[in-house]
Amino acid sequence: MRRIAIAALSAGLLVVVGAGAASALELSAKKILIKDNTKNPAKRQVQAKSKDVDIMYSDADAPGTNGASVHVYSATDDFCLLLPAGPEWTDNGKKWQYKNKATKNKIKIQDGQVQAKVKSGVTYTLADDGTQGTVNVLVQLGPLGEKLCMQCATPTKDDEKKYLAKNCTAPVACDAEPSSCDPVATTTTTTTTTTTTLPALPGTIVKAVLTQTNGRFSYAMAAGTTGADLQCDATFAGTHACLYSELLAAEAAGDLDHIKDVDGDVVTSFWAIDPTRPDTAQCIDVIGGANPWTYATAHLGVGGDFVNLTNATGLLGALMPGGDANGGTRNCNNTQKWVGCCQ
Repeated sequence: MRRIAIAALSAGLLVVVGAGAASALELSAKKILIKDNTKNPAKRQVQAKSKDVDIMYSDADAPGTNGASVHVYSATDDFCLLLPAGPEWTDNGKKWQYKNKATKNKIKIQDGQVQAKVKSGVTYTLADDGTQGTVNVLVQLGPLGEKLCMQCATPTKDDEKKYLAKNCTAPVACDAEPSSCDPVATTTTTTTTTTTTLPALPGTIVKAVLTQTNGRFSYAMAAGTTGADLQCDATFAGTHACLYSELLAAEAAGDLDHIKDVDGDVVTSFWAIDPTRPDTAQCIDVIGGANPWTYATAHLGVGGDFVNLTNATGLLGALMPGGDANGGTRNCNNTQKWVGCCQ
């Protein structure tokens, strides 16, 4: 079903008055490929391609001015990439295409084909026991564009380094999205200027965000929350590693909208540090001294609680438990999440 947007042009200002929710279009998948690299996360990549007669050029909603998104998720991880509007987009009336020479990220749509290649900013990780299973990929070009849904449940390769599935039939429906990953137009265009307004840290509670880490925190030459506390204080004086309860308070205060870490990377998740939770949900090293957030393997049923973040809205998802005994996964070794600095 196509959506309708009502627009008014007044004094050179384009204002979107109505915007309905995008529908989903289930497609066959020519290929879904995920490559992981724990030693060098910069080498991770995601590719998805569909050649389906149901795909139309008109499924896109002006991504050159409205941006796009690629959402990759499964039972073990959740990765959202928001592609901005701008000159990297081209449109010849039959094909929309995005190419960024710096990031090497690409996306295109035309009648009968959609393809996404993501080679920068990938935080999706693969389980080391080869149980990735069903993977969903949603591609959406513009906030009112069709959500193009691809799903593969029977991969030809599934291990800690590579997930590959080919020639997957169209699903009845992709699995429900664990978090929002809709394109959000953030620019206001007038006849004379174009401005973008984004909230910035420091916020009321969250003052900074450290770089991503697995379940073994290693900051300021110290492990666990001790190192995270030291690094936070060095980054913004008087801060400490955010507890989950403080992240919830920061969400209510509006601190998490459009936040980036100290390296300028878009933040999409946090480790949920909570001393009241079971140790096995806090990446505890039961062999090396029973210290939380110092464990980075997949043994002993230990995992780490985490929470996803919809960066564009600053809203946290549901708490995702870690550890076998807590209904979660052994994700201390193969998942990269962020640590906030709170005051």
